[in-house]
Amino acid sequence: MRPRSHSAARPTSESGRLEAVLYPNAPLPGQILEVTLPKEILMTSITSHASIDPETQSLSTRQLLTRLLETVSLLVTKEVELARAEIRADMKAELSMVTLLIGAGVFGVFGVTMLLVAAVFALAVWMPGWAAALVIAGILLLIGAVLALVGWQRRVSAPLAVTRQTVKEDVQWAKERLA
Repeated sequence: MRPRSHSAARPTSESGRLEAVLYPNAPLPGQILEVTLPKEILMTSITSHASIDPETQSLSTRQLLTRLLETVSLLVTKEVELARAEIRADMKAELSMVTLLIGAGVFGVFGVTMLLVAAVFALAVWMPGWAAALVIAGILLLIGAVLALVGWQRRVSAPLAVTRQTVKEDVQWAKERLA
């Protein structure tokens, strides 16, 4: 196998020129390079030092730091753009999931309703239809009342109790320090 070339055409934008000067052999963002090297070359390249191009060597420390800061700024900007794109993609996927769950919930409610109608028809064999519907409605109302009572007992009777306590302690501390 022979090694593939890893030189790439560089864009002429300012950020592209910065990357080309600071990292002449590095790929640009979004560019994937494949390099296949023989084992012997790989072993020798690990121990050899990377050469710095003459233009970079001739720069002052201030110019190098300026380039470094510009490159870091560009990197942070690109990372923020990537994060935004990922968030958008994730939100689209989540929206799709929520839409499907809402559809499943609606059809689940329809299914439970039909089961309740079937229960009314089953009871209508032993009693009039209106009485069977009344029995099923009574059972549902009883279940709803029990769930409401349990939910009401779980309410927060003193909201923000910890925050109120810490604010009182902070006010007391401040009064002691000012006195």
